[in-house]
Amino acid sequence: MINYQNILNKNLLQVFIEILKNIETNGLSGTNHLYVTFTTKNSRNSIPKWLLEKYQTEMTIVVQNEYYHLSVKKNYFNIGLSFNNIKTDLKISFKSVISFVDPSENFGLNYQFNKSSDSENNTLNDDKKDEEIKQNETVSKSLEESEENVESIESIESIPFISQPAKKKLVKNKKAYA
Repeated sequence: MINYQNILNKNLLQVFIEILKNIETNGLSGTNHLYVTFTTKNSRNSIPKWLLEKYQTEMTIVVQNEYYHLSVKKNYFNIGLSFNNIKTDLKISFKSVISFVDPSENFGLNYQFNKSSDSENNTLNDDKKDEEIKQNETVSKSLEESEENVESIESIESIPFISQPAKKKLVKNKKAYA
């Protein structure tokens, strides 16, 4: 039996991977910037403990003006960001990415299949994780430092592919600065 959903999921993730590879090679141009939301509980991620305490289930990062050493690997990407002026390195598994959006292009994709399978991934042994990753397979400042880059609350709400929790946080933060 053909597993159409796995084929579709793999190719949807490939779009995000290709975009990151393009940024890795060419950098960002013009007004392009990415909001990347991912689950923090994935055992394949490497996130400092102090960030995990703050973002216990999911986190959104912004890849824009100030990021360093973005490197895209087969199953994950590495990126350096600044959180409250603390340079921090992150390793994010593609299996933990929930969504990404480029508001400047009104483009994004939603990977909710990663969110629903994340708890299963944590219980699989390493060999099974590697096998599943093969089948299914930023940057700037923290979200709090990037509210000024969102033009209006309406522009946030009009982005069709950003996850609802990330959208609510952006709206809340934008209202606080209005």
